[in-house]
Amino acid sequence: MGALGKSAHNGIWAVAIVGSCVFGTAMARSYKYGYVSANYSSSGGGGTCLTTSMHMNITFYLAAPIPANANQYQIAPISWKASNGLHSYSSASKSAHMDYGLFSTDANGKIINWIVDFYASPQGALEYAGTRNDQQDQGAQNPCSNGVDETAYATPPQAWKQPRKQKTP
Repeated sequence: MGALGKSAHNGIWAVAIVGSCVFGTAMARSYKYGYVSANYSSSGGGGTCLTTSMHMNITFYLAAPIPANANQYQIAPISWKASNGLHSYSSASKSAHMDYGLFSTDANGKIINWIVDFYASPQGALEYAGTRNDQQDQGAQNPCSNGVDETAYATPPQAWKQPRKQKTP
């Protein structure tokens, strides 16, 4: 065993194992953002896909929170999932991707304006936008099953859940 002795040697291994577990867990942490709209109150564009019994549901995980006073801040999610009530997309699918996500926040870091755009084959584009200024959210299905673009509106807009730091799924 040399100069360290058996108990000191075992102690070094215990510290090394505990340290790697602690640092491994810390690296797997992220900030979860979640949004659920009210049910759609109306739709336009001539489509018949989105109904008043449907709503938007968006969740994404970021390595760091969106900063306070951000203006059109582009996010780069670790993972995400979204649904407009008709289709559900997620980063786990090889056929889906998030084209962009732009967020504006107030002085407290609360999201006040946002737009995200997802795409998947063969369903097509799925776009969500929300703003407190317009006092409504919108979810677009592009195109609808009948080939017509459709936009559904949810009023009043709901608030994003404040980010929670948690283990990334």
